[in-house]
Amino acid sequence: MEIRAIKTWHDTHHGMVSITDDVLSIVQRIREIDSRLKVYYNEQRDEYNIVETSLDGVDRLVFTVETLDARVISRLLECDQWNPDNPDVLDKIDKHNEGVQADIDQANREKIDEVGERLAWALEEDGKGTHASILIPRRLSS
Repeated sequence: MEIRAIKTWHDTHHGMVSITDDVLSIVQRIREIDSRLKVYYNEQRDEYNIVETSLDGVDRLVFTVETLDARVISRLLECDQWNPDNPDVLDKIDKHNEGVQADIDQANREKIDEVGERLAWALEEDGKGTHASILIPRRLSS
């Protein structure tokens, strides 16, 4: 997925209005989180775009919302990878996935152990045993 610069976004979607303040002071709180964040109102889609001016000077869309409220602040704080006070959302997902994978691995180990024990028992009953050797004809080994 390509993250387009806001200039491309603006050129293809006319009617972007820069928001400098609002009744709930959400824009001000967004700027307190990071001064490189801006808020635009997209008249065409009737939504707000949260945009970051990257270190290379290009404006990039962070996300869009239908209404400016406290959920925007929460969402920004949750996705902030540089904030040491909040664990990264991706870290939470990775830890959860590691736990799920560990459960799957344990279940697979239990299945393999059970099948392995039955196979060892069957070999012993067959009289060949688990330590038996096999002969490979010379014509197959070359």
